[in-house]
Amino acid sequence: ISGDDSRGEWTKGEDGIWTIDLTLTTEGDHDMVMEYTNRSGLASEKYSQKIVIDRTAPVAQIEWAEAERVEKDGTRYYKNNAEKPATATLTVVDKNFNPDKAVVSDLYEAVNGTQETKSVPAVWTQDEQDSTKWTAVVTLTEEGVHNLTVDVTDWAGNVMETKTTDKVIIDYTAPVLEELVFNETDVVNTNKALDRDYYKGEVVATVKIIERNFDEKDLQITLKAQDVTGADTEASYTMGEWKHEGDKHTVDLTFATDANFALDVSYTDMAANAGNDVEEKLFTVDKVAPEVGGITYSKS
Repeated sequence: ISGDDSRGEWTKGEDGIWTIDLTLTTEGDHDMVMEYTNRSGLASEKYSQKIVIDRTAPVAQIEWAEAERVEKDGTRYYKNNAEKPATATLTVVDKNFNPDKAVVSDLYEAVNGTQETKSVPAVWTQDEQDSTKWTAVVTLTEEGVHNLTVDVTDWAGNVMETKTTDKVIIDYTAPVLEELVFNETDVVNTNKALDRDYYKGEVVATVKIIERNFDEKDLQITLKAQDVTGADTEASYTMGEWKHEGDKHTVDLTFATDANFALDVSYTDMAANAGNDVEEKLFTVDKVAPEVGGITYSKS
């Protein structure tokens, strides 16, 4: 008996049995051994009992494998390929860890919007160097939104505060880019040999993208411009406001400067899935009317 532990006095009951109360409060492992020898020198059998006092709750940590992208709010994006799977390493530190009471769950939202809480199988392994450290590795594969949680109750009944990960999104569906749409009614001429349209006013090109995990910043615009002499010139345009309708996203690009343009767009989503190629568009903006330098007549 040590520390704050204490024992009472021996008392004899009416049945002739002697008892004593032992109070153990010190946290840790206690090996209780009892043996009694009477006045005649006869010894009883030894009685031993291990008692563990544990008032410390388990502590958990979750570490994710490298993601394709991590947002400021902690949301992680995976396209779940072999190079970067959505794998989490779960670590619990507890002296009296009970693997049967370590529950891993996933609040899952499918692509169609349905939600359910799923149990995630986890095989726990004790560290060879640190017996209080246990780890499990889980990999998520279903496309959609995942929120992983870990709940642990140790052998002494201490309940850990639920450990919850940041949002994890798995997306292995490539974005769809529709062909560029121009204000075709304003075309005044088409050079079929060069596949180039000619406009006498400003040109509006509409970009349409179908994607669930969309970010406006991921649109890539490649624009080349040349003047009438074939020399490179400033390739300028103005971008309108994005319009979002569910997974459909559109934006208008306006070209008001006279030049021969070559326009190409591409898009890669937040999980690094590259969209399909769209055909490069060649067009010319020419708002200046031709000038006649004058007419000269011969004297004859």
